[in-house]
Order: sequence, then structure tokens, then C-alpha cells
Amino acid sequence: MIADRSEIAKQKHPRMDLLVSFDDGRLANIEMQVVYDPKEFFYRMFYYEIHLASRQVLKEGEPYSNFHPVYQIVITDFIISPEYEELVEQFEQR
Repeated sequence: MIADRSEIAKQKHPRMDLLVSFDDGRLANIEMQVVYDPKEFFYRMFYYEIHLASRQVLKEGEPYSNFHPVYQIVITDFIISPEYEELVEQFEQR
């Protein structure tokens, strides 16, 4: 089924802060977040990850193992979750 243009216009279109493409085909999103919505944050990052992955195209007959990993680097001014607080070992403002 093909959606009509009015339905496509109503869809979310993620706008990543910085999309990085490496020479080997890997992709990364570098995201800066200052507004924290605990119910939506992880879903939003997952949505962005799906968007990154969907930018890759495998050629006909190419094995799925050729699919490249995708990465997200999220810079925040808040603690994402107390369980992840220990992940930050050093911070230096430049």
C-alpha cells in the first residue's frame, strides 16, 4: 500500500543534529539534548537509530552481514537515568 502525500506530510521526520558518515559505510548521529522528557527520551533515540539504519541499502544478493553498525552520541545537560550516571567518568568543558 502506498500512502498518499497528505499521510506522509503528517509523519514525523527526524532531524538529527549532526549526521556523520564514515568511509567504511558506518553512520553516527551526534545529538545535543537540553529538554528531558523521561517518558519519551529513549523512544526518541530509538526512532533516530532506526532512521540511521534505514539509510543503508544492501544490493540484491548481498548478505545481511554486510549491514554496518550505527552509532549515537548524545550530549546532554541532564542525567539521562540514575542507572547510567556512572558511565560518565570525566567531563571537561573546552
